[in-house]
Amino acid sequence: MAEIKHPDFEFLHFGSSSFKVAGKGIIDISLLYQPGALELAIKHPDDFDFLKQHSHKPFPDTSPRKDIAVIYLGETFQVHVHVIEKNSIEHHK
Repeated sequence: MAEIKHPDFEFLHFGSSSFKVAGKGIIDISLLYQPGALELAIKHPDDFDFLKQHSHKPFPDTSPRKDIAVIYLGETFQVHVHVIEKNSIEHHK
């Protein structure tokens, strides 16, 4: 998260990897943006080569997911960034 930080956004690590419990081994991060900043929030992960989610049932354009694989100490980690409006219902879930 330190690599993709931005002064206009907050980042939260959530999901099974944040609780150190068994899961799919995917690191899920919420990129929380202020109302009206969706376009900038969607573009920000692109600047780090995140790609649009590849799925048969992708997240909606109003709260998209961006994906990347990161290699750290020879191990590959899948990272999903969920672009979510701060204080929205989805954020509070």
